[in-house]
Amino acid sequence: MKETSEKTANKPLIFLTNDDGVNAKGLRMLIETLRQEARLLVVAPEQAQSGMGHAITLTRPLYLKKVTDEPGLSVYACNGTPVDCVKIAFDCMM
Repeated sequence: MKETSEKTANKPLIFLTNDDGVNAKGLRMLIETLRQEARLLVVAPEQAQSGMGHAITLTRPLYLKKVTDEPGLSVYACNGTPVDCVKIAFDCMM
């Protein structure tokens, strides 16, 4: 995550994901609500993945696409499932 000021660096880091996709209205509302209070790392599926809460991708490469990278806010779309998003974020990004 990009850090540009001491004020931003002192905020807690919150990781967000969902199963409705990176462009879901609810995720956008949550980002806007929390943005002033914390640094946010968002990794969510490119498309809705409802009902895939325990599935992982085994047969194809996973990738991340940067959607937003601003001070205190990094948003990535992943071509995998919600669990893939969490694993990538915790294992590779945090």
